[in-house]
Amino acid sequence: MKYHHSLLGIVLASAFTTSTHATTVIFATSPAIPAPDYVYGSNDTWDIQGSSITVGDGSTNGGRLFIGSPASGILNLTSTTGTGHTLFLNGTNSADPITLRLGTSAGSLTGTINFGGGVAVTMGGRTMRYTGGANALNITAGSLNYTTLGFKFQEENEGGSLNTTIGASGALIVPGTITNVADYMAWAVSTNTGLESPDFTLAASSGLTLNFANGGGNTTITAVPEPSAALLGGLGVLGLLRRRRVA
Repeated sequence: MKYHHSLLGIVLASAFTTSTHATTVIFATSPAIPAPDYVYGSNDTWDIQGSSITVGDGSTNGGRLFIGSPASGILNLTSTTGTGHTLFLNGTNSADPITLRLGTSAGSLTGTINFGGGVAVTMGGRTMRYTGGANALNITAGSLNYTTLGFKFQEENEGGSLNTTIGASGALIVPGTITNVADYMAWAVSTNTGLESPDFTLAASSGLTLNFANGGGNTTITAVPEPSAALLGGLGVLGLLRRRRVA
């Protein structure tokens, strides 16, 4: 594995241990990383700089991400080198198929993932578990893909929620034909046992509305300007053109 500078080997090694301070992880190449369970305890950033990064190989122990244990945690996924970078989460454990855990059952500790910088994140055919308090997925840029065969959600205990917000440059990709939030909720609940609709939300960022585009057997959910805002913008342009003509 080659790194852009000498400190990256140290940073990468420290990333897969219990985190006590902010850590930046830079992947410079495209290896598979069947790493030990990685526990986030504070604010951390992964700067994805490879065309395809895989965490876990789907068949051996390790590669699972714990965000919100042993303390509430935040993972920021970015790519400072542009678009076209993919993080494939395919961790597992011989006795536990959970790939990604948000929050913890011990109290109301929460996990948040902020997607940005053109990173595409694909969940493997494993389970995303949420528990504790209000966990969040903020897809402001890049995309989150749930279409891998076998992917599902799981609510570990009462009192937890998973709230997904899509921004102007973000996208959520799900299997099947989804045309509205109710369809999305029905699909989410059908993927597992124990998930409750009131604890699972999907929304657009402020001033935007969700758009559902079907194709290739999947649905891509994005956030676009609300019709009223777009109309006002169009009227503003027309008004400007009219004033220029009068002048």
